[in-house]
Amino acid sequence: NISIPVALQSMLQSSFSMIDQVMVGQLGDQSAAAVEIASRPGFIYAFLVSAISTIAAIMTSQYIGKNNREAEEKTLCINLLVMFIVGTCFLLAFSIFEIHSYLSFRTIIL
Repeated sequence: NISIPVALQSMLQSSFSMIDQVMVGQLGDQSAAAVEIASRPGFIYAFLVSAISTIAAIMTSQYIGKNNREAEEKTLCINLLVMFIVGTCFLLAFSIFEIHSYLSFRTIIL
């Protein structure tokens, strides 16, 4: 049954977040808030990738059931392209944020 691995993965992801909060919570409120803020984009990215993967799996399984090989390949290619675009957008956004943070931190030190 496919639901068991999916549920297990979800529980593991939640437990990792909880363990992070407990470990960093010992350092103070500001540290715990920083970890929460920093982990939010990763959660959004994981949610988007999971949604795209689920959609791709549903569409592909329907086309496999209909023996429509051309539509199956087209669906996989389009979903792979969408995942690549989403990943690239997140990479660019985080890279720009990191460069901005680095420059701001360097200005404060100088």
